[in-house]
Parts: sequence; C-alpha cells; structure tokens
Amino acid sequence: MKPEEFDISIRSISELQQLNVIHRWEMMRHTDTSPVESAVTVAFDEPDGSDDTVALRLGVRYTAMRGDVMRPLLTYFIRVEFAISGVTHRALVTDSAVYLATGLLSVMLNVSIGALRGMLAIRTSGTFLSRHPLPMLSVADLLASLTASAQ
Repeated sequence: MKPEEFDISIRSISELQQLNVIHRWEMMRHTDTSPVESAVTVAFDEPDGSDDTVALRLGVRYTAMRGDVMRPLLTYFIRVEFAISGVTHRALVTDSAVYLATGLLSVMLNVSIGALRGMLAIRTSGTFLSRHPLPMLSVADLLASLTASAQ
C-alpha cells in the first residue's frame, strides 16, 4: 500500500437523536420570502472502544430570519464511524487534539458529508426544508476552518 492510500471502511452511520431538534412552530411560521441559511459543524466523537476506529460527529443547523431575530428551524446531527487499518500509525489522539495522516480527514469528511446530505434529505422529506438541500461544501474550506479553529 502506498503512503497516501488508506484501508478505510465505514463501520456505522447513525442519527444522534438526542441532539436533533425540529422546531415545528418556527417551520410553520416560515414564509417563502425569508431566506434559509445553513451551517455545518464537525467534531471528533468518542470511538466505540475499538482500537481501529475513528468517529466523526457532523451537524447542520438551519435558520431563517423572522422579524429581527434569527430563528432555528432544524438542528440535525449524525455520527459516522470509520474502521481504519493501522490507525495507531496514522493518528495521534491527545487530550486536546486529534492528528491524522495527511489526506485521511478529507476522505472521512467527503464520505460523511455525503451521508449527512442523504439522511437530511430523508429527514426533511415532506417539509418546506426539502426545497433547501444541504448546499455543496468545499472540503478544503471546511478543513481550513477546522485548522483555524484548532489554533
């Protein structure tokens, strides 16, 4: 295997129901003239205890302006767990940071954002938010913002 190649697979993808909130009242009061905004968050999550596992928690928050106040419409989180062969040689986990081999996080983010997009489409089916799919995201920009927030 070349240094830039990884033996990686998805172990599980799940909704984090305890973090998910549908603001039904705000969704009912939303007008089509008010633009809908979305923001994505990414964090590492506790692995399941297996030595070869890395888990990501991705969330999206939809908001819209009503009156002079930004109102929440939907908060939705998923957890994606990856099995990575030889992760101990490709990752360093400390109390305050996670360091991964170059390229590994971008692969994980690409897959996770795709999963988030699909699960979000299913969750918002039948609501006006189905007309506001998760926008295309630049993984490079997302990585840059993660790096900036870590410093």
